[in-house]
Amino acid sequence: MVITNYRYKEQTLPKKMRDKLLAYEEDGTIPGLFLYNCLCNDLMGAVNEANVWERELIPVVAAYIYHRMPKRIVGSREVVSYWRQEQRERVTKTGEIKWD
Repeated sequence: MVITNYRYKEQTLPKKMRDKLLAYEEDGTIPGLFLYNCLCNDLMGAVNEANVWERELIPVVAAYIYHRMPKRIVGSREVVSYWRQEQRERVTKTGEIKWD
């Protein structure tokens, strides 16, 4: 499902961030430290890694992760690590290669 304009409380999730979150969901790609910490449910880590612009987007990023992403792939470092490992194993078994 592609969401083109995810909004939460008057904020819109930028397409670039949405695309990074979708890439994580699809193939386990880590979307940068700010979004990684958001996926891990680490508020202090997210705030620490965020630039000024990203800090303002924390509510919409959190809402997107909570409402739109599968619960089994977000929530802690262990869950994120497990999802990434699953995706690496899938690629190894199927021979899929994703070129960025």
